[in-house]
Amino acid sequence: MFKPFQNSTHSQPFKWDGNITLNAPVNQVQFFESFERRLKKTIFESSFNYSSGEINEAMKCDLNRINYFINGQPVCVPYSKELSLEKFILTAQQLNAGWLDEHLPLLSTILHQGLMVDILDSINYWETASREKLSLKMVSTDSKNNTLSIYINTSGEIKFIAAGKINNIITEDFKVLCVDRYKSEIEMQITFLLIRGQKGSGMFISRRNPADHAQLRLYNLKPV
Repeated sequence: MFKPFQNSTHSQPFKWDGNITLNAPVNQVQFFESFERRLKKTIFESSFNYSSGEINEAMKCDLNRINYFINGQPVCVPYSKELSLEKFILTAQQLNAGWLDEHLPLLSTILHQGLMVDILDSINYWETASREKLSLKMVSTDSKNNTLSIYINTSGEIKFIAAGKINNIITEDFKVLCVDRYKSEIEMQITFLLIRGQKGSGMFISRRNPADHAQLRLYNLKPV
């Protein structure tokens, strides 16, 4: 049986059922540090050859499925990975974004659908408006009913925006919580920076944008 979190400021346990909105503290240092560690781990675990000067295959596969922008200009061509790749490269050339071409192997290892997992894994807990907390192991989103956008700016700033429907969530102790998958939604914006190094090297740090947020709007929430 799922044991609800006991909030220190409330005598009653929180009930994980009904409708609820949860927000993640993505503007706090704890998230920044976790997110930066996660990005480093993703890069370390990748077998991609960063000296090749090419785009990671993971990003190539998503070029026509994610709304990519370079300095605000859209580069996605729906249903065509090849045309999206051509437009991506052409747009970068037109903007004379030399740093983008140089750091593309590193950027492309991060900037694909796996970034959503990196962000969710970096969130230590979610909380209600009354500060009651819930640690989640996983948020299962509907892959056919979401939108992902990645904004790449030649200043080095990267902005990730996501919105979509939720199928279910799993708590930290592996309890499955069902939701109304037609109404329940996730919405988030996360901003970070590529600190550029020599010959394609670099590191990612959090941007600490006050507009960044992550929210779950859950309907008919109940344990399985």
